[in-house]
Amino acid sequence: MHDKALAALIDRTKAIGEEMVYLSPLPNAGAKIVGGEHATSAFAFSDKGGELLRTLVREELLQKRGWSDRFSEEYIRKRLTSIFHQVREERSLSPIEAGVKQLVSEYESFDEEYFVIVPLVLNQA
Repeated sequence: MHDKALAALIDRTKAIGEEMVYLSPLPNAGAKIVGGEHATSAFAFSDKGGELLRTLVREELLQKRGWSDRFSEEYIRKRLTSIFHQVREERSLSPIEAGVKQLVSEYESFDEEYFVIVPLVLNQA
């Protein structure tokens, strides 16, 4: 991926990370997680963050960049969710850059070959 495209992808992912909020049953429900001080193991996205995530995965990565030839939508979402869990743990957007770079590197180096062995039967009748 070109450096400018990678930087744009990182920036878009950071914008999603900024929309992480505490879940509704928690005392600070709806408050931003990044920069927060309250411990939690769960997070959600604001409506804006959820839409940004859907747009990034479906329109940017799967359709525009053609990642659907190697990755499924579910796989990309799981990987991004893992990155956002690191963001939640650190209360900082700093894990996003390394996580996105690793995901892009994995996509670019993905090479899987399938060998199909077809038995040949000779009819000796």
